[in-house]
Amino acid sequence: MFFIRSQNSNLVGMVTSNFMISCDQEFQSSLYARLDLLICTVANKFLLFEHFENRITPVTAAQYIEKWVKKGRAQFTEFNCGQPYQALIIWECRESLQFYSNHEARIRDAALDTWRKNANSMSVLTRCNGDSAIQKHLHDSWKVLEILGGTWDDYDFLSRLHISFHEVVAGAKTRNDELGIEHDWNPPPVPPTPAMASIKTPDLSHLYRHG
Repeated sequence: MFFIRSQNSNLVGMVTSNFMISCDQEFQSSLYARLDLLICTVANKFLLFEHFENRITPVTAAQYIEKWVKKGRAQFTEFNCGQPYQALIIWECRESLQFYSNHEARIRDAALDTWRKNANSMSVLTRCNGDSAIQKHLHDSWKVLEILGGTWDDYDFLSRLHISFHEVVAGAKTRNDELGIEHDWNPPPVPPTPAMASIKTPDLSHLYRHG
């Protein structure tokens, strides 16, 4: 728990956050950098495959690149344009894409919409997220991997991130208990790796033009 002094002269004293923060900025920076890299890599592979299968046509891809350039943003290769834009492309093209889960459209759409919101939230680099916010970002990422065809290695990497977060929360809880500080939030268990997770990334090398 932390305190901030209000800038509103009509409020007296300290304003207390109503959420627990167990992870310092250094840990959050590291965790979110690795989580972002994982999701961006999986999303890029998914988009590349959909592009090669012509479910994202060259015309459509060019339209998204043109929008990106008009915003004056940095150059990118393949579909490595960051989570928010990847999530936007997949959301807008979702009806023509082939996802890796057999969920109903409404469940798929709910997961993709949640990912869009999380991607935008994660792009705000305050690194002062509460435990429950970090837990939500990690938990929702499992569904992203499922829909976009994450491999066993991807799930294993996410599981390790999730466990490292739990370890920090557990350590903070122990310290707070010893100091008599209330710490009443406990993260739910780390989800198990789905049985349908691929063992390795599909080989896309034959889709590239050689020489």
